[in-house]
Amino acid sequence: MKKIFLSALFSSLIAFNASSMTLRIHTPVSVSGSDCVFNNVTYTCEPKSAGFSLRAIFGMLGIGYTSSDLDYGMPASSGVTKRTNRTDAVDLSGSFIDGFITVGVGSVIGGYAEISQTFVSGGNQVIMDITGGKQSGTTSFLNLAIDVGPVELIVGYRMWDTKIESLDAITKIPAISYSQSSTMTEKIDNKYNELTAGVGIKF
Repeated sequence: MKKIFLSALFSSLIAFNASSMTLRIHTPVSVSGSDCVFNNVTYTCEPKSAGFSLRAIFGMLGIGYTSSDLDYGMPASSGVTKRTNRTDAVDLSGSFIDGFITVGVGSVIGGYAEISQTFVSGGNQVIMDITGGKQSGTTSFLNLAIDVGPVELIVGYRMWDTKIESLDAITKIPAISYSQSSTMTEKIDNKYNELTAGVGIKF
């Protein structure tokens, strides 16, 4: 998949003509659709999203890089003090109606998770820290742009469908000075959607 994107990037640069070039940057303003499930229990969460998306458009074809940081906002009742997921992706896009509509699809190229949970077992406090992992999956988006002189005002909607596996886990029981490391074989699905806003500059 990475070779396909690199090949497409090279082809788009070769095909570049002097017609137009646009640079765009987006940031998420809200997030929805994330499954707030942990240890097979569903919670009511308050997710937040941060990150950015950079896109270069040559004529109709564009290539972009997106980094998304999802904070699940787990409730205190879950015992999870932190649960975040970082996802990085590259994507290709096509722009139509003089750049008013842009649609694209992409592939996840990296990322990691960070989870911290505290609970009681056998009368002892147990602390579990989960980090790292191998991220895979896809992303797709739709952007609408309105020209204001040489500047574009952009709103967009991005969908993520990812999986993360091979997470590193450390379990600690401070009362008995116990610590054990392990690798989780379970895959964690991660699907969510972001509403984004941004600006573009035409050259």
